[in-house]
Amino acid sequence: MRRLACISRYVATAARDMLQSVAFAPIGVLDVPSSTTPLPSGRKRRISRHLAGLATRRSEKCRLVVLLITLLASVSVDAQVADSLRGQARIRETLLAGQIRDMVEVREELRESWARLEQQSGGLLRAQSEGETVDSLRLRDDELRQVEATLLAALSMSQQLRRSMLENREMLAAIEVEVGRLTAAVGAAEAPLDGTWRLIVEPGHDGLAYLQQQGTLVAGTYALSGGFTGSFRGTFVAGKVRLERIDSQIGFAAIFYGRLVGRGDNLRLQGNWEATQLASGLPSRGNWTARKISEDQE
Repeated sequence: MRRLACISRYVATAARDMLQSVAFAPIGVLDVPSSTTPLPSGRKRRISRHLAGLATRRSEKCRLVVLLITLLASVSVDAQVADSLRGQARIRETLLAGQIRDMVEVREELRESWARLEQQSGGLLRAQSEGETVDSLRLRDDELRQVEATLLAALSMSQQLRRSMLENREMLAAIEVEVGRLTAAVGAAEAPLDGTWRLIVEPGHDGLAYLQQQGTLVAGTYALSGGFTGSFRGTFVAGKVRLERIDSQIGFAAIFYGRLVGRGDNLRLQGNWEATQLASGLPSRGNWTARKISEDQE
């Protein structure tokens, strides 16, 4: 958990610097060769493919996380880090699923190797008791050594898989905690338009608007003086908002263009609007402002 918190703080600083640069330099794929000793068995396995992709050293894990995180760019650095960590979690979940399948195969290999060990060792004991020839005893002993080697290799594979599975579980738990912390830290920064706004539409109207933001999409409702009510739908990209006003009486009435300015208690939207129904007898254009109302003022 401490490592992830350290990584996210490092990346937050690095990402701010990188967002100002012209382009990212290409970064190669982390290649971690497998150190797994192959089982002396004729059965084909998927185990080595999964272990080959694992970075088992702590430094390699940290470097992989940092590289994946710093490649992403978004308006919110904390949101960038959280999304990158979610991607890391999905990768590790995929690896974990493969390791579980491999563990089933290794377990079966252990069972078969143990059964052969009992059979071969019992046969050797009987041969010794019955006084078989030295050549025959030597052949039986060689066969028993091969079975023992297979069993030891399977045991070693089982231990490596268990260690890797535990490391993935620990990392997944730490990532979950860190993503939760970052998500909470981002909070309103991810959806600055969420909430109630005091709306002034010139000329001659004022009222309230309630907006909800999901990513770049914005939706909401409004109530203006003169009995006008309806809904908003639109987008919010790079600090600029475009809202279509759908009035309950006259339908698609206008398009509002604006920009989010200020911060804290002075957060506001301001811009201009254009009517879409010029024959309705209403003004065709004007300015508008909206000031966010804090929860204490509602």
